[in-house]
Amino acid sequence: MSDVDASAMLPSTDTDATSADSPFAPLDARYGPLPDGYVPLAVCAQCACAGTTFCYGGSAYSSFSGACDQSASTTLDVGCHPIPAGCAAEPDCVCLLQAIAPQMPCYAACADDQNGGFTVYCPP
Repeated sequence: MSDVDASAMLPSTDTDATSADSPFAPLDARYGPLPDGYVPLAVCAQCACAGTTFCYGGSAYSSFSGACDQSASTTLDVGCHPIPAGCAAEPDCVCLLQAIAPQMPCYAACADDQNGGFTVYCPP
């Protein structure tokens, strides 16, 4: 019988865990370049939502009603929505995605817009 100190951890020698193909690799929060004219981004560019809102662009399969102002909508329709109250003081993508996650049909992506708003969409 041998005594082993179970509290001592040996350094990991698994170099595969840090490769880009590993499911344990660190995330860089990027999905890669989106195709030119990707529908959700094109809709949000057309709507140009104000800085106190975010644009939900949907996915490549979402339909756009043509109405950008979705502030009265109780569902997450394509268009401009008010920033959730819990994120209003200091809005950022992390807070926004956490607040609307239950309504999302996908694992969403978020981008800061140049006009101070946010674009949320389902990546391809």
